[in-house]
Amino acid sequence: MSQDPDFRRELISIIPNLRAFAASLSGSFDRADDLVQETLVKAWDKQHTFQPGTNLKAWLFTILRNEFYTQMRKKGREVQDVDGIHAMQLAGHPEQHGHLDLQDFRKALDQLP
Repeated sequence: MSQDPDFRRELISIIPNLRAFAASLSGSFDRADDLVQETLVKAWDKQHTFQPGTNLKAWLFTILRNEFYTQMRKKGREVQDVDGIHAMQLAGHPEQHGHLDLQDFRKALDQLP
């Protein structure tokens, strides 16, 4: 990965704009900081795909917006279960199934001549 000092310098100069945009999307400075961090990591990893001479700010805003949408979709699939009530209803205890298998095995063994 090349480390273009101009890319780095321009990337750093846009961070305040990214943070403001992320805060407007997320409504939280904590979440905004996380979004900006993830955006910067992705941009750094994909800097070879950026076309020099084009709008870096727009490119970064697009990455940030897409990351925000990804996080919102993921959050929409998660179930809030602070007390673990839903998890207890869904999860079967492995020892229950093992106990039934052992009983079936013993019955079958007892039927052998």
